[in-house]
Amino acid sequence: MPRTDDEAQLLLDKWPDPPVGAVPHDPVVRRLADALAGLPADGSGRGDITALVRQVLLQTDAATGQTGRLAVPDGAGLPRRQDWAAARCDVISTARGFSVAARPWHPPTPTAQRSAAAEDLRQILAARPDRAVAAPIPADPFWSTASGLRGYRSTGQRQAARAVVTAPPGGTVIVSLPTGQGKTWVAFAPTLLDWSRRAVTVIVVPTVALALDVERRVEELLATRGHRTIGRRLAYVGEMDESAKAAIRQAVAEGRQRILVTSPEAVATGLSTALQHAARAGRLGHLIIDEAHLVEQWGVFRPHYQDLAGYRRTWLEQAPAGQRVVTVAMSATLTGHQVHTLAGMFPGEPTELVWASNLRPETSYYLASFPCDDDRVDAVLTAAALLPRPMVLYASTRADVALWAHRLRGRNYRRVAEITGDDGLARRAEVLEGWRGYPGASGATRYDVVVATSAFGLGLDVPDVRTVLHACVPETIDRYYQEVGRGGRDGRPCLSYLAEGPDDRAVAYGLNRQTLIGDERGWKRWRSMFRAGTWDGRVGVVPLTATQADYSLDTQHNRAWNRRTLHLMAQAGLIELRSNNPSGASADRAGDDAQHGRDMVVVKIVKAEANDEEAWGTAMGIRRDEKRGAQDAAIVEMLDVLDGGRCIGEVLAGYYTSEWEDDRLGTGVTCRGCPDCRATRRPHGEPDLPPLYRVAPAPNPPLPAMTKAPDPLAGARGASSWLSLHWRDERERADLVPDLLERLARRGVAVFGGPGLDAATATALQAAARPAPIVVDRDHDLVDGYRGTVVWLLEGDPPDPAVVQRLDSPDVTYLVHPATLGDHNRPGIALSEIHSAVLPVTTALEIL
Repeated sequence: MPRTDDEAQLLLDKWPDPPVGAVPHDPVVRRLADALAGLPADGSGRGDITALVRQVLLQTDAATGQTGRLAVPDGAGLPRRQDWAAARCDVISTARGFSVAARPWHPPTPTAQRSAAAEDLRQILAARPDRAVAAPIPADPFWSTASGLRGYRSTGQRQAARAVVTAPPGGTVIVSLPTGQGKTWVAFAPTLLDWSRRAVTVIVVPTVALALDVERRVEELLATRGHRTIGRRLAYVGEMDESAKAAIRQAVAEGRQRILVTSPEAVATGLSTALQHAARAGRLGHLIIDEAHLVEQWGVFRPHYQDLAGYRRTWLEQAPAGQRVVTVAMSATLTGHQVHTLAGMFPGEPTELVWASNLRPETSYYLASFPCDDDRVDAVLTAAALLPRPMVLYASTRADVALWAHRLRGRNYRRVAEITGDDGLARRAEVLEGWRGYPGASGATRYDVVVATSAFGLGLDVPDVRTVLHACVPETIDRYYQEVGRGGRDGRPCLSYLAEGPDDRAVAYGLNRQTLIGDERGWKRWRSMFRAGTWDGRVGVVPLTATQADYSLDTQHNRAWNRRTLHLMAQAGLIELRSNNPSGASADRAGDDAQHGRDMVVVKIVKAEANDEEAWGTAMGIRRDEKRGAQDAAIVEMLDVLDGGRCIGEVLAGYYTSEWEDDRLGTGVTCRGCPDCRATRRPHGEPDLPPLYRVAPAPNPPLPAMTKAPDPLAGARGASSWLSLHWRDERERADLVPDLLERLARRGVAVFGGPGLDAATATALQAAARPAPIVVDRDHDLVDGYRGTVVWLLEGDPPDPAVVQRLDSPDVTYLVHPATLGDHNRPGIALSEIHSAVLPVTTALEIL
């Protein structure tokens, strides 16, 4: 592979003609080629060229340990001598132009930390992975069948996938799985395993940009499994052609739309009738809520996020027995408050949590505070000029985004895009393609810097972002971490630099403080809706258009606050919400009838306190205090980061904790570098890999046991927790045992293991049992901790100590073995002669 600087020199030598031959290997050189090509049409500026040439030089210096130079031409539109000097390059004049070398720059740090910061920058430019790639964990049969993958990326991914695929109808699985651990595969494994079923998996995402990105990734995923989606969109977004929307709605209602990516607003409006029809017909398979932490965070200004709970409850009630939707709420990060909110809003039978929370190791953190806004502006523009690309620059408001983009363009940067919530579908898609270089025919990039508000980038997989800048203070530590997480998604080091201005904290406080309905006003709103509703016992249909005597104007503002009142009541446990479209009338068509359906909410009163003003106020006050406490904690932790004195990884790990079934679930501390660590700790690491200051072990969560795990031979077990199933001779072993295993699998038993279950047997078992999932315990993880039924296949040797310990527990085990197998407690005596629950394989087959 050619050296990076050699590829860049070829481009510069041939300018203005593009070199003939292969596309450059190095992604930064490819960006440089695109930038040079864009100069004649003003698609690039002098600043773009100096930034990319500088990055190429510094990458080469980091790789070779020597200072390199590039010969750059001097011509119309190209950087001038003063441009190179402004880009911290040493410049020597030549016959054709200049010879330039780049001087490294990192964000300002105290003198004692500068050598650490310089090494930090070198690692980022060298772009070696932070950690050695771990050997994949062997795949379960269902996983390899669904995905084609030979292994899992981590134990957390394995446990999450197992929990989701074994979740019973009506169950809920909450998953905290770090970025880069393959949440997409986890979400769609059940669908891919059971592709022939006429049922839809709905994945709800927060932004149009993410919907389009997920659509792209899922199409690629489906193509690898031989599933074609020619002519049918997977993403249902607001600006689509109406005929395309109608086609998707029809396919959803009929169960032909296997996968649908959409927003909570679309679920509550355009898709509501189609999804209701699908649920009634048992054609709604899975509801996947991606970035699930936003259900609680964004519930005030995106109320349809919390409307999802009511729609889901309606789907569950209307679905045929055994065909209710499985709910999966997934996020890379969750707090205890968010887990509690999700479990309360989406209760399942059962509700399970897979906690594989871990901090990503790629980011090195830098912070600076400027008492003067002009100084902060200079600092951010300097960082944008000198730090590696691609980069994203975050601001808090739309006006600030426009201002920062204007400032960058004023410095001769043209490869800059801006994204806010006002931008439409076409613009979002154009920015993503131009930033990533996908999917145009040439793969050409058009942007190196994206200036954006917090909604951009959430969950997007643009792998090689090297720098994340903040020209603001995020209103929560969660927003900060999510935005920082746009960098280093390829597993290589990246840099985060937050430059705080004098007014940023006041802005952050204003954004953080969600207004919650007070007791007096909230009680009036509830009573007005109650009186205007139509009731049948405790269940009623109430209008969001209801007004109070002292606020008689029906406006969108009035309806929004009525909706928020109902949401807070539901979270306080006073009521349950159902679909906003109780009549089943189409909410897809425009007109008064459709609007009427959206403005009506089905409410079930679950506590008498709902109509007692004093008790109502008490219940609402408790929930309001919980939400305010969560708001306060989120900004307090953000300020803790800014004020220093603690490792940022430590602050983040402390924030992302939860309690579940009397267990405290934490997040390990990982930090590649922050002001505190650079000042007080020495880095440590593996040979030939960038060192980290603090490294947490990979999480190893247990697999949650579904409370209704099948036990098809319970009658034969009697009072014993385990059942001895034995064969008499090799003919029965060869002919009957595989049949027994297959019948158990078809009756819903999912977990198998033991020395007698080799890979070929497991693969054949999955083929026979499909679409039922088969999980194989190869490391005693399930023997040790799984509360459901486990089938353990032995040959001639007695069970090992871990299995013996399970047999002494109340957990159900089917021990399949030869009739001659000795009892593990009394050697020399056949187990089948003395155990209380014994069944020949032939008899078990008759029962099954």
